[in-house]
Amino acid sequence: MLGEPIELIVADHQNKPDIASGIARKWFDVDKVDMIADLINSSIAFSVSQLAKEKDGIVIIKAARISKTKTARGDTPGLTIRGVKTAVVEVPMNFPLGTSAAIVRAAPLLLVDLLTEEGVTGRTYLFCYRRSGAKAVAALLEDAVDVVRGQQAAPVKIGQLLGRRFALLGVAGLARMALAALDGAIWDALARAAGLPLANFLGGEVRSVPAYNSSGLGLMAPEAAADEAELLLQRGFKAVKLRLGYSDLAGDLAVTRAVRARLSDTVEIFVDYNQALDLPEALKRGLALKQEGVAWLEEPIRHDDLIGYSRLAGKLALPVQLGENFDGPGQMAQALRASACDLVMPDYVRIGGVTGWV
Repeated sequence: MLGEPIELIVADHQNKPDIASGIARKWFDVDKVDMIADLINSSIAFSVSQLAKEKDGIVIIKAARISKTKTARGDTPGLTIRGVKTAVVEVPMNFPLGTSAAIVRAAPLLLVDLLTEEGVTGRTYLFCYRRSGAKAVAALLEDAVDVVRGQQAAPVKIGQLLGRRFALLGVAGLARMALAALDGAIWDALARAAGLPLANFLGGEVRSVPAYNSSGLGLMAPEAAADEAELLLQRGFKAVKLRLGYSDLAGDLAVTRAVRARLSDTVEIFVDYNQALDLPEALKRGLALKQEGVAWLEEPIRHDDLIGYSRLAGKLALPVQLGENFDGPGQMAQALRASACDLVMPDYVRIGGVTGWV
């Protein structure tokens, strides 16, 4: 609920949508002067209600203080869901991705803006595999928002409610993606309203983490793969991932060795088969790749063959990676109980959004 309107002057009009990050230079109401420190350190979030005027780079904005509600994570601004806007876009990829299943030249994305009554917008985006998938997810997302319109932006509670509402349809696949998008956008809105990075809002901290470049390196000739691997390291990455699944082991080894010979020993190489092999062939190639200094073996067989993965992980010294196709936390728990993998990489959309992760 919006409180008493407050008029303030904010410098740097390029950032006017984010009042909490502005610099308050003067309050027309001198009685509110003691609140300037709160505004600057972002402990109070504000919602833009009206842009009054702009002159010489100084913006006068009418804003309103957002009421706060107590949650499990402390004092956070109370937000009310108003609606959602979506846009489907296709982004050309600088490095087309050729796998054993298909060649991907553009990324179909669904852009999501979750609107609240308080003026705070939560944002997220999803990689939807196909343009038709993005359109379908958008329709399901709009349906979900219709159900919770006017409710408090409480992601866990809303997730439970929508899980029941979508039970007959099945909370999997496209429906899972739609609910994950809503979940992520709600968390983003809450963090924005609190003036915090999402990591801090969740109780963590913002810090650097190791990352690998997952672009490109699809099925291609050995020297072409080596050339592309060098390009992918130019932004400071220390690891790359090869897509393998050539017609025989010799093809996989030729590409792996060409890339390994071109890169520094400090650069890690991961391999991803995109579920191209059967179990005997996966075991054969996994044993061979261990000798090539590969760091992990990702999805060599069907992602849902947990018995097969358990056998594979038990026989290979090379770590087995699984998880981007886990449909919700339950499937991840099943894989771990079955000792089906050594490493997991849950996908934000398929695992159930931010709530699924935490």
